[in-house]
Amino acid sequence: MSAKRKTNPVKPWDFDLVYPDDWLSLLLFPLSGLAIIAEEIRDRALAELSEKPALQEELLRHRMSFESDEITREEYEERAAKLLAELDTIEEYEKKRQEDKHS
Repeated sequence: MSAKRKTNPVKPWDFDLVYPDDWLSLLLFPLSGLAIIAEEIRDRALAELSEKPALQEELLRHRMSFESDEITREEYEERAAKLLAELDTIEEYEKKRQEDKHS
C-alpha cells in the first residue's frame, strides 16, 4: 500500500509582499547615491574654507623663508602664487555665499 503524500499548493499570499516603498527606494537609489556624492563635495569645500588661516600662515612662513635666503626667488614666487590662488578662491566663495544669503 503506497501512502499518498499530501502536498500543499503554494499560494501567492504565502510569500512576502513587495511594498511600493521598496520599489520606490530601488528606483530612487541612483539619486540617493548622487546626493551622497554632493554632500561629500560640499563637506570637502567647507573643509577647504576652514584652511584659510592655515594658508595665510603658510604664506607668511614661506615669505620669511625667502627673506632669510632659505629658498630662491623662483621657489618663493611659484609657491606664493599657488597659495594666493587658493586664498582668492576661498575669498570668492565666501563673497558669493554672502551675496546669496542677502538675495
